[in-house]
Amino acid sequence: SVKEATGRDLKITGPVSLDIFPSIGVKAEQVSLSNASWASDAQMIFLKQIELEVKLFPLISGNVEISSINLVGLEAHLQTNKAGQSNWDLTSPASAAKSNATSSSSQATSDSSSFIAIETVRISDAHVTYQDGSGSTKVIEVPKLSLTGGGGKTVVLLDLQYGNYKVGLKGKTGSLRQAIIDWDQSPMKMNVDLTLT
Repeated sequence: SVKEATGRDLKITGPVSLDIFPSIGVKAEQVSLSNASWASDAQMIFLKQIELEVKLFPLISGNVEISSINLVGLEAHLQTNKAGQSNWDLTSPASAAKSNATSSSSQATSDSSSFIAIETVRISDAHVTYQDGSGSTKVIEVPKLSLTGGGGKTVVLLDLQYGNYKVGLKGKTGSLRQAIIDWDQSPMKMNVDLTLT
C-alpha cells in the first residue's frame, strides 16, 4: 500500500471512474497525499482531477505504456527543514531498511527495459509553493505544461509565473525518457530547441 511504501496517506474523496477497453483509463477527483509530520501544510500534494490512460495490449507482454497523464488543479507544497530533510523524500523507514538490504541484487537486475513509457503529460492550473528551512515561501504558478513524446523527440509547451515574472516556453528536445535512462552518463547529450515567448 501507499502507506507502507511511503509512510504517507493517499486519499481520494471525489468520484472515481474506470474504463477497460480499448485502453485502461482511470479518472479520479479530489486526490491528496499527506505531508511529512514536520511540514507546515497537512497535504504535500492535492489534485482536483487526475486522468491516466494505459495501453492495454502492451501490458500482456509485460510492458507499461502510458498514453497520457492529465493533472488538473495541482497544488504542491514543497519544503525542507533545518536538518536538511525534504518532504518529497517518500522513503518510509521500513522501506529504506528493506531497500538497503536488497540494493545489490536490485542493481544487478535493473535495466532500461523496465522503464515505464509515457507519451504525454499535461498539467493545468498548477500552484507550487517551496519553503527552504524557516525561510520565506516562494510561489510558482503553472497555468499550462505539456510534454508530448514521439519519434525520439519531446514537444514542450510551458506557461509559468513567478512573482511578477511570466515565462512562456515552447519547442522540442531530445527524448526525455532517454535522458532519464542516460542520466548517470557523462557527458549526457541531448538536443534542445526551445523558444522563450
